[in-house]
Amino acid sequence: MTVGFVINSLMMVMVALGLLTICNEPDMAKQSVPTLFMVQKGVGASFMTPLVSILIILGAVSTAVNMVAAMVRRVSSRITTEEERNKEATTGRPGKKTIIIALICCLVDFGIAQFGLLTLVQKAYSFLAYLEIPVILIPYIIHMVVTRFDTKKKLAK
Repeated sequence: MTVGFVINSLMMVMVALGLLTICNEPDMAKQSVPTLFMVQKGVGASFMTPLVSILIILGAVSTAVNMVAAMVRRVSSRITTEEERNKEATTGRPGKKTIIIALICCLVDFGIAQFGLLTLVQKAYSFLAYLEIPVILIPYIIHMVVTRFDTKKKLAK
């Protein structure tokens, strides 16, 4: 039995006990941060509430930093030249293009956070549904007509 297994088992037991403490709370479904609500209603709320709040903020910041770093790495590998990448690697400082890409990624992420991801996804999916008609449906129908529903025999070469 490894230490990780024991720690994971203890964490799962703590989560189950935490959920049992609030399972009869009708306000649970209305909470925007259920974890914080669970801590506020549990044992040691005065100590755990600020701690969990700080951990949530740190988790959000580290996720944002990692996401921007990954986006910059992916985009800059397509835009920058090999010479620019070598210069950045030797000097240890980002180039102008990398800095501009990072700023654009931060602005995009900030916009997503301001408008809400669910709202953007709902709007984007409805737009993609309409975009599917000329991009997928019409070419597929034309293909079916031309090939007579794939029954037209191919010409031998």
